[in-house]
Amino acid sequence: MKINYSLYKDIIIYLLILYIISKRINNQRIVIKHHAFKRAMQRRIHPDLIEDCLQMGRIKKFGRNKIRFERKLKRKTIVCIGEENKEEIKIITIEKK
Repeated sequence: MKINYSLYKDIIIYLLILYIISKRINNQRIVIKHHAFKRAMQRRIHPDLIEDCLQMGRIKKFGRNKIRFERKLKRKTIVCIGEENKEEIKIITIEKK
């Protein structure tokens, strides 16, 4: 029986990110949805870049309750898009441009 270690590695990294990014913005907790994390891993976005984007990125609000974190790097831009409510910010997708 073969064990898929890459799946366990992804899960451990996901849990570490959830622990690290327990930071609050305006008394709102940041929650990264599992779908967003999977997309970030598929797009080869390192968890440190996600953390940096959420902590130090530029924040733009659009629509009724959408929020966008954007962090420019030398060759690319990391973008985290989420939904905002009173208690938390749910990150629904992560991409790079």
